[in-house]
Amino acid sequence: MGRFCVSCVVLGLFAVVVSASGGGEEKLVKIAAQWKERDSGFPEPKGKQMVIRNAAEWQQTWKAAHAKTFPPPPVPKVNFTKHMVLAAYAGVKRTGGYTIEFTQVKIVDGTLKAYVLEETPGPGPTISVITSPASFAVVPRSDLNVEFVIRRQELSASVNAAGEPHGG
Repeated sequence: MGRFCVSCVVLGLFAVVVSASGGGEEKLVKIAAQWKERDSGFPEPKGKQMVIRNAAEWQQTWKAAHAKTFPPPPVPKVNFTKHMVLAAYAGVKRTGGYTIEFTQVKIVDGTLKAYVLEETPGPGPTISVITSPASFAVVPRSDLNVEFVIRRQELSASVNAAGEPHGG
C-alpha cells in the first residue's frame, strides 16, 4: 500500500509538471454562425470585444450594430442555453477597406481563445468614408475565461477589401 501511494504522488507531481510546462491540450471549437458588418453602429474610435451570454444583451448589441441600417435586419435567433455570441469591433475608421472576422476559436489550457483577423487597407487608393467593422460569432456556451487574440494584417495592393483582385 505504501509503494502504491508513493507512486500516485510521483505520478501526480509528474502530471502537474507536464501541465505547468505549457504542454496543455488544444481543442478546436466550432463556429456555428458568423455575421460580418462593414459599417456597424459602434461609435468608439478603438476596437472592443464582448462575450454575450443572454438574449437581452444580444438583442441590444445587434440593434446597436445596425443603428445605421434602415430597416435593420432581424436579430438572428441564438439558443443561449447552448450557445453564446462573441463580438469583435474594429472601431471607427476614416476610410473603407477595413474588415474584421473570427478565424477560429480554440480551448487552450483552460481558456477559450477567439482568434480575430483585422484587415487594414494596403497602399493605394481607398474610398473616403467613415466605417466601423464588426463581427459576431456563435459558439458553444462556455464558462471558461475568453481571450481575444487579434491579428492585424494589411491587405495587399493587388486585392480589394473583399479579397478580390483589383479590376475584377
